Amino acid sequence: MRHSRKLTLAAVLLATASTATAGNTAAYGLQPAPGPRAAAIDPHLGPEVDVGAGETGIATVECPSGEVPTGGGGFNPALLSGHPFAITNSFPEGNVWVLTALNTSSSVQKLAAFVLCSSVAHTVVESAPGNLNPGTGGSATVTCPDGLVTSGGGVHSSGTEVEVSALHATPNTWSVRVANNSGAVQAASAVVICADIGTSGRTGESKVIAPHSTGVVLATCPQGQVPTGGGIFTDNPGAFISGLNSSGPSWFSGVNNLTDSPVTAAAQVICTAG
Repeated sequence: MRHSRKLTLAAVLLATASTATAGNTAAYGLQPAPGPRAAAIDPHLGPEVDVGAGETGIATVECPSGEVPTGGGGFNPALLSGHPFAITNSFPEGNVWVLTALNTSSSVQKLAAFVLCSSVAHTVVESAPGNLNPGTGGSATVTCPDGLVTSGGGVHSSGTEVEVSALHATPNTWSVRVANNSGAVQAASAVVICADIGTSGRTGESKVIAPHSTGVVLATCPQGQVPTGGGIFTDNPGAFISGLNSSGPSWFSGVNNLTDSPVTAAAQVICTAG
């Protein structure tokens, strides 16, 4: 896997950043999954690690030899719905998927990284890191090289308190939205995974997550297609992503709503022929 940096967008204050919604990907979602070839997708869940209350944990999972990530994430595999984490990093490093997440609960929680793998060559491009002042948020977008399409993506931050509130794709871009809840300047960047396979995006039904609660939203690939990666839209930067994983044709995204207001969320899945 090639890993390169592409100087695209630095992070900007959320007050002036454009916010993505599920409706922004309607055209992308209606497209079929054409392309020169399909990619056999191989899902893997890494070992569980214990994360103490208020602490940040790190979990990793490795693709088999000869395979590389097409997308990934992680979650608390001990819970059926809702995950009391705030993801701070989720990105590929070689054939390994790296996940870090802050445990926002008052008890020890399980954390595991998740990755989708393929033997088809993929290219990873990371945006230039954008600085975030304490108590501010920002967004960044990164674009695939010409001729390649988005199969998945993630986020790479410098701190343990840079929480992620949105991850989403277009046919050849990947965007992230983050908030710096630490007391120091932090940096964050968008990471896109690109390939010459045929992909298309689907956005699932919106779901309202009650204040100070967790929930899970999903998006499902059409019959005969499988996920290569996925993300999530939220309408409030105070609602953090707590889980990212797939099962069968569906992509699941966890939401941790730490605000005093209801939050609307929708998952996005990137699909290819199975």
